[in-house]
Amino acid sequence: MTNLLKTTNTKGKKKAKTSEEGRWMTRVAQLDCIICDNNLVLLHHITTLRLGFGRKSSNFAVLPLCHNCHDAKIKGQSIHEGVDDWEKKNGTQIEWLRKVYSWLGESSERCEKVINLEIY
Repeated sequence: MTNLLKTTNTKGKKKAKTSEEGRWMTRVAQLDCIICDNNLVLLHHITTLRLGFGRKSSNFAVLPLCHNCHDAKIKGQSIHEGVDDWEKKNGTQIEWLRKVYSWLGESSERCEKVINLEIY
């Protein structure tokens, strides 16, 4: 259970997830899969923010994806089987992140701060 409450900070070390991060992730997890509308989702930390090898994006930069759209071994359907193919088929992760923020009634300014790494 402890590992579920951990995230990676800017130096690659584990830190406790803040209550604000937890609330945001809970809100996103209540959405259906952005691709296929499946209501059983995982939270995908977007990979286009280029934080460096092995570094996860902010807990505020997550997308709701079902198992098949997240990491099933299906090339072109699963984002982890090929980000470029997935984005060509479905749109970019940044575009989807903006939609998620809009759907949840959050400001576009806040989303842009997450994208620009001003909120991590």
